[in-house]
Amino acid sequence: MHRLPAARFLGLGVILCAVALPAAASPPLNALIARADRDSDGWISYPEFRDARLAAFDRADANHDQILTRAEARAMRADLGLPNRMPGPKTLSAMRAIDANGDNKLSRAEFTVAGRARFAQLDNDHDGRLSRADAYAAMSG
Repeated sequence: MHRLPAARFLGLGVILCAVALPAAASPPLNALIARADRDSDGWISYPEFRDARLAAFDRADANHDQILTRAEARAMRADLGLPNRMPGPKTLSAMRAIDANGDNKLSRAEFTVAGRARFAQLDNDHDGRLSRADAYAAMSG
């Protein structure tokens, strides 16, 4: 199942997809990858991936209740430099799959669990870090 639209909507994979794109094509995404790669080694480890995702979650969580509403999730898109548009059917479907309790909101815990699964899905060579090749595969898959 291809879940990239959900990743973009929720900030799940956006940080990684940036490495696959040329600098001229995606300045916001390249800035995100640079922000996530804290040790500047050119790879994104799971802790870097997790921390970047959770930082985006925390910035979007306007009322600091550890829950993202759809409006807050749209705000996350803007924070990530992505168009602030209404999600399409695939994105909504993916969001429902992540929303374990079905309340139409994403808790920080749900977001974290989804992040672990997304990292494993993106790590094509299972080496515990994300490379440009992993990101390219996610973008083209």
